[in-house]
This record gives sequence, C-alpha cells and structure tokens, in this order.
Amino acid sequence: MKRAILCVVKDPRDVQPLAALQHVWDIASTGEAGHALEMLARRQFEVVLADSRVPGRDGMSFLTLVMNRYPAVLRILMLDPADTASQPQPLQGDPAAQHWVAKPCTAEALTGVLEQARTLEK
Repeated sequence: MKRAILCVVKDPRDVQPLAALQHVWDIASTGEAGHALEMLARRQFEVVLADSRVPGRDGMSFLTLVMNRYPAVLRILMLDPADTASQPQPLQGDPAAQHWVAKPCTAEALTGVLEQARTLEK
C-alpha cells in the first residue's frame, strides 16, 4: 500500500509536478481547509502539504490544527517565492510547519524534504 500525501492548495497547478511521485505516493488534493480536515478524519495521511494561503484558513493556522489533531503527520508549508525572499527562515521556531517548500512545489523539492524528515526521525 502506498503512503499518502494530502495537498491543500489554492491553485492545483502548484502541485501538478508531484504527479511524478504517483508511483510511490498516493496523492490527494483539495482546495479548502475544511474539506482537508474531513479527509484527514476519514483517511490516514503521512504528509500534509499546505499552501500558505489556502482558502478558508491561512496555511499556518491550518497546520496548527493538523498538528494538534494528528501529531504524527509530517506538516509542510508551501510558500510563495516572495514570502521566502522576505523571510529566509520563515518557519524557525514554529512547530506547526516542520518544513517548507517554495511554490510551485516540484517533485524534487518534496522528495528532498521527505528524505530530510526521514533522516531527522532516526
């Protein structure tokens, strides 16, 4: 059985490159924070990738909910390039988002974050 990633994104084009990972990961996607919470309640996801500007809630507050309800889920925030340029260490000290990637999220960037997270777990 494949491991599962839930992508919570405003624009589905931001995660289209992740289709390259479908041979390893089951990738689900939604554009609404509320729907994402419903999906998390019905199914186990190992990773949540959330847009910093997801409709219905900002990405950090959404990931805080995920952290509180599903602490074992790896939480990744997807930031606009403008956000990362103004804050080179945007998540330092905030436990809600364990990692971040820039938009649009590439398969290589996500794979790198997942490998880094696996290394930190050991």
